[in-house]
Amino acid sequence: MLVATSRPETIFADVALFVNPHDLRFQKYLNQQIKHPWTEKIIPILADESIKVDFGSGVLKCTPAHDFIDYELGKKYQLPIISCADKKGILNELAGKWQGQEISSIREEFVKELEKKGICVKIEEYETNLAYSSKSGAIIEPLLSQQ
Repeated sequence: MLVATSRPETIFADVALFVNPHDLRFQKYLNQQIKHPWTEKIIPILADESIKVDFGSGVLKCTPAHDFIDYELGKKYQLPIISCADKKGILNELAGKWQGQEISSIREEFVKELEKKGICVKIEEYETNLAYSSKSGAIIEPLLSQQ
């Protein structure tokens, strides 16, 4: 399965893949499991009508602790909600050799690593819905907290 993402640096906390249940391309994968390409954990392939068939590859990598939409899917399907970064955006032990670095600083190096492993097929520019700080220009990292 090809997964398109605007956030490769959160792959460490992915807990599932989602497809639209009406997307014929993925019918044979529904309710199956797959080995995570980085952590090698077994994660589920689930279906939800909210997944846009015509956006990206049609497959959503679900990272509930790092995305508001993914968080809602995580709650709905009772998925584990794990974070790969702390409140300051510093990567934790899930990030392996990138532990201790700012999540936003590893993207370029991490994508090169994905390419070396043969799991980055292509890189393309597109308009994203990621929120950016008006002061620094940095990506605003969604992070679970007790509020």
